[in-house]
Amino acid sequence: MSQYKLVCAATPRRIAVLSLTLPMLALALFVASARAASDETIGDTFPASVTQQDAYANDEGTVDYGPVSIADDGRYVAFEGDSTNLSEHGPAGAIEGYIKDLHTGEVKLVSRADGANGEPADEPGVENFKISGDGRYAIFNSKAANLVGGLPHEEPEEQHVYRRDLQTGETILVDRVSGADGAILSREAVAEAISDDGRYVVFAADANDLEDPAGTHAKTSIETVYVRDMQTGTTTAVSRANGPTGEIANQESQAYSISPDGRYVPFVSRATNLVPGTESNIYQQTYMRDLQTGTTTLVSQISGGRAGEGRSENPVLVGEDGCEVEFNSEVYNLLEPPSITIDGEPIEISGPQIYLRDLCSNPASTTLISQDADGIAGDAYGAFGASADTSSVLFAGEFANGYHLFLRDPETGQTTQLDRASGSEGVAANEESQQAAISANGCRAVFDSQATNLFGQNGPPEGPDGERPTEVYVRQLAACHEEPTVAPTSLTFPTQAQNTIGAAQIVTVTAGSEELQIHTVQPSGADASDFIVTADECTGETLQPAETCTLLVRFAPSAEGPQSASLTVHAANVTGLEISLSGEGGQLPSGEKGAQGEPGKQASQGAPGQQGPRGPGGKTGAHGSKGARGERGPAGANATVTCRLAGNHRKITCSVKLYGKRVKDSSQARLTRSGRMYARGTLASLQASRAIASGAYALRVRIDGHALAIPVRL
Repeated sequence: MSQYKLVCAATPRRIAVLSLTLPMLALALFVASARAASDETIGDTFPASVTQQDAYANDEGTVDYGPVSIADDGRYVAFEGDSTNLSEHGPAGAIEGYIKDLHTGEVKLVSRADGANGEPADEPGVENFKISGDGRYAIFNSKAANLVGGLPHEEPEEQHVYRRDLQTGETILVDRVSGADGAILSREAVAEAISDDGRYVVFAADANDLEDPAGTHAKTSIETVYVRDMQTGTTTAVSRANGPTGEIANQESQAYSISPDGRYVPFVSRATNLVPGTESNIYQQTYMRDLQTGTTTLVSQISGGRAGEGRSENPVLVGEDGCEVEFNSEVYNLLEPPSITIDGEPIEISGPQIYLRDLCSNPASTTLISQDADGIAGDAYGAFGASADTSSVLFAGEFANGYHLFLRDPETGQTTQLDRASGSEGVAANEESQQAAISANGCRAVFDSQATNLFGQNGPPEGPDGERPTEVYVRQLAACHEEPTVAPTSLTFPTQAQNTIGAAQIVTVTAGSEELQIHTVQPSGADASDFIVTADECTGETLQPAETCTLLVRFAPSAEGPQSASLTVHAANVTGLEISLSGEGGQLPSGEKGAQGEPGKQASQGAPGQQGPRGPGGKTGAHGSKGARGERGPAGANATVTCRLAGNHRKITCSVKLYGKRVKDSSQARLTRSGRMYARGTLASLQASRAIASGAYALRVRIDGHALAIPVRL
């Protein structure tokens, strides 16, 4: 057994000399390799809930069964967690929303109060955190009272829905009565979905007639689904009967998605008043609401248009035109006949399955998704959407190798497993995956899992009490093509007196996954001359992938009234890089104010008055501040620590003697270095999580109520 002699300073009170016997541990230390932005090897699986230095989210990882979402181009991933090492973190115990940039590796805390540097959401934090398709906005619901001002007097356990603009730092409340300045009610609201451009936000609330500014807005026992137009301030009810002013659903309703343009919203409800034939309905049915035409269509229907006799839920729009809806259902006869044929043999459908309903085909059709080359899933509950071209429909189901995530191509009939380690035949996840999403361009899918075998030999480290953490992973399905962007996409200038020049606003141009050759930057439109580019770092430049350049734009109105124009970035093989410009021209400025007069001279000081009589004695003064700490005392007696490795290199047993007395085996102890935990537990049972090599460590032991941090060099 190897011997290590070391000298340790036990803090905070004494110096102790330790003689430590410890074998070299042959544990495999997980070191996540840095992933370059350009590394897009198809079939790779890699963690997203990691720092820029590729350290896993600490403590228990991310939220169990928390939502995960991904931007349309596959660049940004959104998830929830209470870890303290990913980025800035909120109060202890608060669940915060994070967005991971897979291009740069940066992780940002997004669930924060209004303002670029707004404070993180107070405890308990946020829920239902999701990112918009364009990657600019995020929505969430929260009971925190520090996110925006002007909230009504809150009752306990009430929550609101918020939208965060990642470009401007604006956090605004969503669940309010229709109107730009609609009333803010003290209610229970839930964030459901957001359109690709962030304009439309779907939420559910236990309040009636939010679309009527003059309504009673009474609190109800059921949730109604609404959509808020963040541009016009209009709030519209979604879960209602057919017709523009159809009756509101008489049972609780929920929604899970919205079409990219905000026109279609699928939802679920047990209501009996939404479509004819459901008056005696007792099951949760799936519906589609067209907000443009005011029509409500039953999705979970069997032959003859009748409602299915079983539970249907989790409707997710597939594609970009609002035609197809993926959902799961326990109704056995959604297909006619209720079976499929494999190798010439009919297989009857039973149990919960995943279906795809095409509302635009004539007649409307339903396809079974949860199947593979060998048969139908035993159970399938998770409907998680699809790529925009519907070639990859994502679902969770149970087949011969267990309950996993799968991608199904309805055209080719091919089903492939998603939650597996890198490679087309990578090992399957050794734990069930929880939530999942796929990018619109189909290049990446994201999911969360407690599996330990997806990346690295040892997987993510356990939590402080031995918990198996939930981490977020990304599967590379194809090469991602990221489009160039401008941010912001619109500039609104404050009122500016005509013939004067206002303050500059910044526009940032970012190249996508390919180099961007910029020719010119030019305003256009009726009032183009009223907007001036005063600093241009972009014209004539060729930006490398993900590289940026900036513009400064000022407003110089030549007349009173509203002015508008567009600023276009002209680049090779790229269109659509435009910024809308608007401002209000004001009256001519008044004449300048005259200069301030010189101050008067100070008069000479008067003669001092006579000294008054002595006053009564004052009270005894407060105690002075505590004196400086005395010098360190002399060294204490030798202490001896003996540690032995056991349990297949997973357990360390230590014995500590201090001043001739043995320290209790139940004393809490940890072995750390550079902020990372290498072993923790009690002296009788320290669980090693990393390889222990030569170098400096900190042995942290609680003795007689004191936490002793002992520097150790092995």
